[in-house]
Amino acid sequence: MRHRCPVARGVYLNLSMFRHDDVMRVLNDPETFSNAVSSSLSLPNGMDSPPEHTQYRSIIQPYFSPRRMTIFELVCRKIATSLDRLLQNVASRNQLRDWFERVSERWDGFRQRYEHGLDARPTNWQPILDVATKWS
Repeated sequence: MRHRCPVARGVYLNLSMFRHDDVMRVLNDPETFSNAVSSSLSLPNGMDSPPEHTQYRSIIQPYFSPRRMTIFELVCRKIATSLDRLLQNVASRNQLRDWFERVSERWDGFRQRYEHGLDARPTNWQPILDVATKWS
């Protein structure tokens, strides 16, 4: 879908972005791409009718305060760092990442090369699969 339709309008008049560059532009420019519902970027959909959702927003808004989001960001970064360490040997990711450089036109080639790297090193990813299987 990303190649033929980079932006799609949903049944509730929301927009979905499918290209990395487009998503990053939206995330980094909240003044242009804001639904103006709250001070939080993603809280909740501005197309909802206010009488129905005002109480909902007032309940969840405190959980998206700058202080709480900073704490949440630190937790997410810690998880991402530990996952990155765990996945370092799964495929030849550094060379592959340098080649890909987040260029959407290279996605199919990136995916194929990454999958080939996984197939070539099953002993590297099997422990990860074992852990994930325990979680499910």
